[in-house]
Amino acid sequence: MDGVIHVEAYYPAGVQYIITTGGSHYIGSINETTVLKYPHSKDDSFALDVERKIFEQLGKNNRIIEFKGMHENGLLLEYASNGSLESYVQKADTTEEQKMRFARETAEGVAYDHGKNIIICDINVRNILLDAELHVKLYSASVKTDIFALGSTIYHIVTGHRPFPELDTIDDEAEFLHRYKDGRFPPLEAELGGKVIRKCWEGGYNSATEIVDDLVSLEARL
Repeated sequence: MDGVIHVEAYYPAGVQYIITTGGSHYIGSINETTVLKYPHSKDDSFALDVERKIFEQLGKNNRIIEFKGMHENGLLLEYASNGSLESYVQKADTTEEQKMRFARETAEGVAYDHGKNIIICDINVRNILLDAELHVKLYSASVKTDIFALGSTIYHIVTGHRPFPELDTIDDEAEFLHRYKDGRFPPLEAELGGKVIRKCWEGGYNSATEIVDDLVSLEARL
């Protein structure tokens, strides 16, 4: 069919199997602790080169997926064996203590990134991973926009669903924007961490570090 681009999977040296694929890249398993992120097209390495520079600027931190170096086809990264936070928080047995720890660790990661002058353009539970010990690992705007998105991510962690689940994230984008612009947020009074979430959405925080402090206080009271 005209206009359809077919992508044929390939396996660089060392890749045992493909774990998942994104819009422009694959994640392939190297071993139990390492994955390779590599482009769909062997000639499309620019985006990964930008990502490499970001990882090098960030350095090592417990809340960031570890960059292990370069492979001839892409980036060698730490393998987060428990997958995405999105799938984990949907489990019925996730405790309030776990939810608050996930929220606090996510905020710690964002605060660290901001301290390194890195702005995350897409904070959400799909892009937050969990390692073997169930600790948060950030995977890869303005600071205020990041903080707003962090509030939405904390909301998803504590409720198990995104804000306004009745709306389609693509078809109803205009309605999302109207509601947020008008200050029409989901009810928060009964939600764990509701005051923190609302303060994120209403622009009450100047930094992610302030959010970490509030979440630490809330976590200590559980």
